[in-house]
Amino acid sequence: MADKSKGWILLYRSIRDSWIWHKKPFDPARAWIDLILDANHEDKKISVNGRLVKIKRGQKWTSLRVLSERWGWRQERVLRFLRTLEEDGMITRNATPSGTLLTIVNYGNFQDTRSAKRSANRSTGRSTTRSETKNEERTNKRMKKESDLPSEGKQQPEDEGDTSWFDSLEEY
Repeated sequence: MADKSKGWILLYRSIRDSWIWHKKPFDPARAWIDLILDANHEDKKISVNGRLVKIKRGQKWTSLRVLSERWGWRQERVLRFLRTLEEDGMITRNATPSGTLLTIVNYGNFQDTRSAKRSANRSTGRSTTRSETKNEERTNKRMKKESDLPSEGKQQPEDEGDTSWFDSLEEY
């Protein structure tokens, strides 16, 4: 599915805080990215009908109703989309009466910066040194801190509250 020779990008979950992310209905690409962004980045436990359930890294507990509301789609369309992703080997889906457990297949390929760095180095014949890994970790921490800072000093659009112009654009 993923052609690793084309590289990858670092995409923070905070992209979903932008007004442009919430434009509905979602197109399939944005729905797919939303699933990747919403998957657990580490194992955690949640309560489902009073039972403690471990949700692993790369998994998400959800429902057709939740995804339907989130993406602006009918539940039937959500189900068809999830089935298509499943048929293509992009996700696995375990539906229960309480909800659905989605697993992003090869989640680490999308979200693990260290394995992406190693993959890039393999294609160039280089090996990652310990200092490069530490430098990358420091850079990631710094970028995270910068993304958490208020937007003081950053140039803002003249009228960021008015998005009516966007509604006149053609749908995807």
